[in-house]
Amino acid sequence: MYQKAVQSIYQEERNAGNAYRAEYCKSISALIADKKEEARQERDLYAGEIAQNREACRETFKRTLGWPLTLPAQRGIPRTKQTEIFADAKVRICRMQFEIFPNFWFYGLRFEHLNAGKLPLVISQHGGLGTPELCSSFFGSANYNDMTLRIFQKGVNVFAPQLLLWKEGDFGEDSHRAEIDNDLRRLGGSIAALEIHCLSRCLDWLETWEGCNGTFGMIGLSYGGFYALYTAAV
Repeated sequence: MYQKAVQSIYQEERNAGNAYRAEYCKSISALIADKKEEARQERDLYAGEIAQNREACRETFKRTLGWPLTLPAQRGIPRTKQTEIFADAKVRICRMQFEIFPNFWFYGLRFEHLNAGKLPLVISQHGGLGTPELCSSFFGSANYNDMTLRIFQKGVNVFAPQLLLWKEGDFGEDSHRAEIDNDLRRLGGSIAALEIHCLSRCLDWLETWEGCNGTFGMIGLSYGGFYALYTAAV
């Protein structure tokens, strides 16, 4: 049914309220600046808190990242599937999958020095748009500068995991990382928490592997550096 237009009570230029909107934006910016300063002061105090109450701070950090880092510590080690892709008298490379949850498989490459006994193990973590193959010189990448191989040549074994960060097209379909992260956040978690949990579960297995002496390190480029710092913190 047609409704008759209501006559305006008052009219003005379109920009008449702009100054008020600008002040609103300015107020938000000032509020954020104040909160940032408060956060900076809290961080300065928190450094001492970490030194005195490390485990309590670790649990707080886990809760900040969310599920599944908030789960109780899992017992046992995950099941694995391994495929050898290269071996000679000194070196073996395997593609490995770890069952983190039932029918949930996390993937990476393991580089092993043969006949060398138990060695330290270093995680070599690719960055954005990367893969374990890319950072391990399976094909050219000046960006990584042979990162995995340089570590491996130091006489340690290496594990190079795959994060949900690969380049669409070259390495498969779009991973939809942002959408997945949003879904996980709505469920109380985050993609960072999930992948750090995956890395931790891989370490549970690697700690029992006959090629590892129980000493671990982690190195990463860009996003991989973020994961190296965060994984060490939990």
